[in-house]
Amino acid sequence: VAGVRVDGRPVATSTLVNCAGPYLTHIHGMVSAPELPVANEVHAKCIFRDALRTVPRNAPMLISLDSTRIMDDDGLEDAFGAATAAKLTGLAPAGVHLRPWGDEHILLLWDYWHADCDVEEPPVDVPSFDADLYPEVCLRGLAGFIPGLRAYVDGESERPLIDGGYYTQTPENRPLIGPGGVPGYYVNGAFAGFGLMAAEAAGELCAAHVLGNTLPSYASAFVPSRYADPAYPLEELVSRGGGSI
Repeated sequence: VAGVRVDGRPVATSTLVNCAGPYLTHIHGMVSAPELPVANEVHAKCIFRDALRTVPRNAPMLISLDSTRIMDDDGLEDAFGAATAAKLTGLAPAGVHLRPWGDEHILLLWDYWHADCDVEEPPVDVPSFDADLYPEVCLRGLAGFIPGLRAYVDGESERPLIDGGYYTQTPENRPLIGPGGVPGYYVNGAFAGFGLMAAEAAGELCAAHVLGNTLPSYASAFVPSRYADPAYPLEELVSRGGGSI
C-alpha cells in the first residue's frame, strides 16, 4: 500500500484498514486478489410505539425460540402472491425478537422475513425490502411469546418507523480481522449482528496486526488467510450454525 484516493485526491499512506461493512468485498477487490467468502443479507427493523405498555421498560432483549405459523391460509395467495403466502402460512423459524427502545417504543426484528432478498454487489445504500407486511409479521410472530402484543394485531396501532441495512457475514459467522493479502492492507469486518458488541476487541486486535504487536492466541481464528489453511474446520463450524464466535 502506497496511498489511497479520496474524492479524487491522492492521500499518501502505507496502511489501509478495510472496515467498509457491506462494501467490504467491493473495497477488497480494489486491493487484493484473493476473494473474501463474505455475503450481505438484508436486515430490517421496526421501531414501534408500545402505547399499551406490553413490554416493561427494564426488559432485556427478548428472543422467541419457538417456530410459529404467522397466518392461517385464508385467500392469502390471491392477496399477496404464492411466494409471500407460503412464507405467511408455512412454519416460520425461531428468532423473532424485540427490546425496549427509548421511553415508550420497542424495536422489532425478524431476519427470516427478508432472508430471501437478493442483494446487489456492491450493495445499494438503502436495500429494497417488504416494508408493508414486515411490522405485522413481527407482531404476529411475537404475539405467541408475548400475548399482550396481540392487541396491536387485532386492533388499531400507529404506523411504525421501518429502517433497513445489511448483515455482512462469513459462512461460519466469524469476522475477518487481520492482514488482507497485500503488505500494509488489513481487513476488519463481517461482524453480522454483533458489531457493536465486538467492536472494541476487534479494533484492538486489528491495531495489534497493524503495529506488529504480540498477537493473542485466538488471532489466527479471525485472519482472512484462514480459509487457505487445509486444517481450518470450516465445514464443522458452518454445521454448528451462526454465531460460532
